[in-house]
Parts: sequence; structure tokens; C-alpha cells
Amino acid sequence: MSFCPNCHQPILPDDIYCGACGSQLSTQGYAALIPPPTPGGGMVACPRCGFINEPDSSFCEKDGTPLQRGVVVPEPSAVIVMPDKSEIRVTQSRVFGRSDFMRQLKPENVKEVSRAHFTVTYDGSAFYVQDGAADANSPNGWKPSVNRTSVNGALLDAGEKRKLNNDDVIDIASLGLNLTFKIR
Repeated sequence: MSFCPNCHQPILPDDIYCGACGSQLSTQGYAALIPPPTPGGGMVACPRCGFINEPDSSFCEKDGTPLQRGVVVPEPSAVIVMPDKSEIRVTQSRVFGRSDFMRQLKPENVKEVSRAHFTVTYDGSAFYVQDGAADANSPNGWKPSVNRTSVNGALLDAGEKRKLNNDDVIDIASLGLNLTFKIR
């Protein structure tokens, strides 16, 4: 786990500002262990950028803005339903890749799926999907998957962030591995 160099409170991987003291950590966040989700929600929305912060944050973890204690939003919850009907829960942000789908794929198709194939994020009002994942080593900070992602049969363009609706179907690498997005 990583800690803020100023106040020594735990910080999350993508924190650019410390949620406890507001100190700027870096321009790309710190790599750290993500704590388990807070039971019962109570996340705090930033009044400036809308980022959804942990309940105990005093400053926005994205832009450092002081948080207003009264602006609490319920913890978002959605799932990706696999073809075998198993589910993977999504709250704020989740990268999906090869390891998530090993039991669903034929052995000859495993390499068609990228290690970080697509990302689902929540912005405070809606869930979005993007092909690929954040990557500090990529020129624009984002690395697309090798074999693309589609939603309801339409391929996502590189860098495109598409809003997800209940019952949308996500397919990876045109393998017919239909994953259903469900809002809970």
C-alpha cells in the first residue's frame, strides 16, 4: 500500500491529489493497493469535477478540491454477466482482460484477448466503456486492445468512451463472447 508523503494517509493507485490533505501526489497518480469497497456506499462527489471520492475523503482525489460533506452519492453498482451467467461486479472503475475470461474462452482464442482489453468507468451519473486501459508508457496515456471491443455490435473507435445502458452487450475481439452489462 502507498501513503501520502505529506500526511501519511493511504492513497489509491489513480490519486493525483491526497484525499485527506489535498497535497498533489503526481500528474498520473500513484500505484497502490486498492482497498475493498466501502460497505453501504456513501461516496462523496467533487463539486468541481464530479469525481466520486471515498466517503472519508476531505479533498477530491482527482483535482484536490475541498469536498462538501453534504454531497453524498450512493455507491454505483453494475455487473458484467458472463455467458455462463457468472457475474463480475463493477463500482467506480474496472479493467477487464484475458484473466477475467479464461474459463469462458476456447484455448485457441485466449491470445486474442488483451491483458487489459476494456475498461468500465463510472463518472457520477453513468457507466462508460472504453477499449483498452490506462497505460503510463503509451504516448497518450491510453493503450487500446489489440483486437478491439464492440458494444451492441458496433466497434469502439480508439479512445472512444461510450455510455453503457442496461442490457448492453459487450463483445471482445469479435469472438462472440457476449457479456451483458446490468445496472443494479
